[in-house]
Amino acid sequence: MQISNNLSTHNHLSRENIAREMGFKFNDINEILSNDMGHSMTFSKYARLDDKERAREYDRYDHSLTGFVKGEGEPKVSILGKLMGYDDAFSKDEIDELKKFIDDSGALGLERNPAFEPKGIFKDPLNSKKLSVDDFIDQFANKKILSFIAFGGSKTAELLDSDMSVDEFKGKWAKFALNERFGLELDEGLAKETINSINDLETQNEEDKKEKKFTPIQVTKKSQTYKLEADERFKEIYKFIKSEFDSGKSMFEILEKVAKLKVDKTA
Repeated sequence: MQISNNLSTHNHLSRENIAREMGFKFNDINEILSNDMGHSMTFSKYARLDDKERAREYDRYDHSLTGFVKGEGEPKVSILGKLMGYDDAFSKDEIDELKKFIDDSGALGLERNPAFEPKGIFKDPLNSKKLSVDDFIDQFANKKILSFIAFGGSKTAELLDSDMSVDEFKGKWAKFALNERFGLELDEGLAKETINSINDLETQNEEDKKEKKFTPIQVTKKSQTYKLEADERFKEIYKFIKSEFDSGKSMFEILEKVAKLKVDKTA
């Protein structure tokens, strides 16, 4: 296509003249640039937004793993969004701690879209493999169709897309990770109690290092949700947890061993 030389120097690059030279009426291209995408969003407005704003204002309505809870209503930052830094009230230390918890579980990336797994699409280890949180965010966070193909309908997406509390997420993720990796079943309440106990032991350990003196570990912490002092069965498990912790076992190594004890604890 040859561009006409009849355009004035002042306005030859205006949108109107470019549109006319391309064979459009100005109103036609204007309609394209202001086309309604739905949810009060236009192409031109969407193009001006950053990734977080796109996810909050538009992508979350139809896509999972955007960093916001999927669906209608007021935008809510999801667990994945916290990990992506979308929650201003969630500190960097909290982000790092939650990332470490998920990374240590060794379960992120192992489960894929159940609609495709039976067909063997993700059986190749290059496709279905353990991922760090940072790698997961880089490869799949708010990737729309790719996110759906890889994780649509999965427990992974369900948990990361939720806006549950971090403590509740940890209990559910621990249960999921143990089942995904080892085929073990662990009661969610017991998982949370175990995690709380390990966190208390870690906190006490840090305090002991700072004070350079030993302070006996108490089974019951005021911060704990569960009344462990009323549960004799958990006191026995706690002794086991502390023994494993003192021997240098990681959180998920301890959780795995607790699950193998096959303790059926009820609230």
